[in-house]
Amino acid sequence: MLLTAPRTLARPATRVRAEISAAVPAGATVEAQVRGWRAACWTEWRAATVGAVFDRPVTRVQTRVVLTAPDGGATATVRDVRLTADANAAVSAATPGRTYRVYATRIDLADGTFWDGLRLTTNAPRSPRRATRQRQGRSSGRAARTMSW
Repeated sequence: MLLTAPRTLARPATRVRAEISAAVPAGATVEAQVRGWRAACWTEWRAATVGAVFDRPVTRVQTRVVLTAPDGGATATVRDVRLTADANAAVSAATPGRTYRVYATRIDLADGTFWDGLRLTTNAPRSPRRATRQRQGRSSGRAARTMSW
């Protein structure tokens, strides 16, 4: 993988396309990906070979070139990567949305106990949407730790 230094654009852009000049043997791949700088943060990496479209204009871009090859196979040789940025692209319904990976705390379904000993119980008399997490197995005089949402 090759990661380039960020480059400031002459004017804000909503689309960046990459043209790659490379010798790619059978089984190997080459992909250019870009991310854009907005007011305070970078966007996610997007494939730029077909054109990366940003929903809001970006002022800087950073490129990475990802090479893949089968084990023991020949890798691609990249000679040139050219980027073209413009502000003509409009986000449409066909533009793929973002994807997220969500991590959650596991609850033992048998008794509703969290991994750290907290128990999820429903507090139906007060509100059907309110739940309380209580620590089990504590014999000290402290009140049970609770969390309501």
